[in-house]
Amino acid sequence: MTDQLISFETANLACKKGFRFKPDLITDMYIDSAERVNHVHRGFMCPTQSLLQKWLRKNHDIYVNICYEGHYIFSVGIRNQSGYDLVPEYNCLPITLEFEEAFEEGLIKALELIQ
Repeated sequence: MTDQLISFETANLACKKGFRFKPDLITDMYIDSAERVNHVHRGFMCPTQSLLQKWLRKNHDIYVNICYEGHYIFSVGIRNQSGYDLVPEYNCLPITLEFEEAFEEGLIKALELIQ
C-alpha cells in the first residue's frame, strides 16, 4: 500500500501557493514507471496527499479532514487548529467519490484559501 499522489494540477496550484517539494529518492524507487509517467511533468514529481496535508497544517494552520458518511459518501472539513470552519459553506457537504478523490477536493479547496 502506498500513499496517493496528488494530481499535477493540484501540485501546480500548491507550487503557486509556496509549496516546495523535493522528491525522496527512496520513495521514488517504489513508484512504477506507468505511475511515474502520469505524475512527472517537466521534471516535477507530484508529492503525496499526506505530505501536502502536513504542509497545509504546519505552515498555514489549515486542517483538511474527511469523514465517511456511509454508502460511499464522504464529507470534507476544512478548519484551523481552534476548530473554526474556514469554509463554512463547504464543510460537511456530502461528496460521492472515493476517499482519495474527496481528500484531493479538500486539499484543492484548502490551497485556494492561501493568499
